[in-house]
Amino acid sequence: MRGLPLLFGIALLLWLLYGARWINNNYQNLDCFGIGGTTKERVVTENKAVQPAPAPTPAPKPNPAALTIQDGSAFKETLANGFNFDVSGDDPIIPNTTINSFRKLNQYLSANPDRKLQLEGRYTSDEANNTDFLNLGLARAAAIKDTLVSLGANGEQIELSSRRMPSLKVVNNKVLNGVSFIFGKKEVVDAGEALDKLKAKIQANPAIMYFATNSANVDITPKFQQDLRDIKTYLNSVPNAKINVTGHTDNVGNRASNVALSQRRSEKVKQYLMQRGFNAAQMVTSGKGPDQPAASNDSPEGRDKNRRVEISLR
Repeated sequence: MRGLPLLFGIALLLWLLYGARWINNNYQNLDCFGIGGTTKERVVTENKAVQPAPAPTPAPKPNPAALTIQDGSAFKETLANGFNFDVSGDDPIIPNTTINSFRKLNQYLSANPDRKLQLEGRYTSDEANNTDFLNLGLARAAAIKDTLVSLGANGEQIELSSRRMPSLKVVNNKVLNGVSFIFGKKEVVDAGEALDKLKAKIQANPAIMYFATNSANVDITPKFQQDLRDIKTYLNSVPNAKINVTGHTDNVGNRASNVALSQRRSEKVKQYLMQRGFNAAQMVTSGKGPDQPAASNDSPEGRDKNRRVEISLR
């Protein structure tokens, strides 16, 4: 009986050794205690540095000079580098990529003779007009038209207009683009009754251009542009027809000076019309000074209406 405790002790020791070995071999499976995985795995996981997520690739910045020319769904061409003018300048700087886009524009106009393109030149009051045009916007529009025509465009499909802007996009003293492209339907007037109606419309509503005080510079309004289109259509249809280009002033200042100013204004408008394709032989200029007011000179509003040039059928 004396050997029983000894055997029991040996059995207990063996049981403890076997249990320790079993725990060591199966340690990685003790997930229920939150200590799963081998010691080596835990050390690697705990010491592994958390890698930050890669920064997103920034989107490319758009080129501020890019310009899209579009005629509805029929034509769309993006000028990646656009074109520009010097501040107060009218000589365009046109990259070769833009020249290629202009050729595509010309192809579209050639394939669609019923479409017209209006080039609207932009300018600001802070810019100086050192050109022979009524304003810098018209000079810029004319320069782009000349470029298109030199590349094969039909000048009869291209019209000029201008708009004074509060500001323009300027980078390094360069006006970016400075001309907008506006498409429309080319107007065709048939002979006969339609032409008679057009003549009556022009006679009832002469085209009128208003001037600032003591100035030969002027802004071109949308109504004036439409009136000119009507007059030009009629003159092209009736080659022997002529128009009067008559300048007027308010009564402020010396009459002789005002008569001379009104004549200069009429000549300036004639020059503008020639730039738009009017025939010089169909235009007669004159200056009436303050002698034929359209409104009373007793108010600023009346004087504004009297500083004008009227274009009417003879």
